[in-house]
Amino acid sequence: VGVGADAHRVAYTMRMNALFESLQEAKGLYAQRYGESVDLPEPEESFEEQDGVPGVTVVGVGADAQRAAYSLRMSALFDSLQEAKDLYAQRYGESVDVPEPEERFEEQDGVP
Repeated sequence: VGVGADAHRVAYTMRMNALFESLQEAKGLYAQRYGESVDLPEPEESFEEQDGVPGVTVVGVGADAQRAAYSLRMSALFDSLQEAKDLYAQRYGESVDVPEPEERFEEQDGVP
């Protein structure tokens, strides 16, 4: 005895929604780790020949897009650095940003 088309459609929709949510989570984790989206357009490449010499012409995404991607990567790196500093402070009870005390050696009666 079959379940019916409506039940299959509901089950299919639920599975597709779960897969889509999982995909969005994976994209978010990738962007968080690498500082760029997997959805960014790839530069266009075209093969051409100039004066008998074969070559590849690459058309980039533009300076504004590159600047934005760079800013995202740098932001992600600074966030990661801050997280590492916080973990260090939590584990060792001191900040890595506090300068170490200056060591001074004194000599008394010719003995260092």
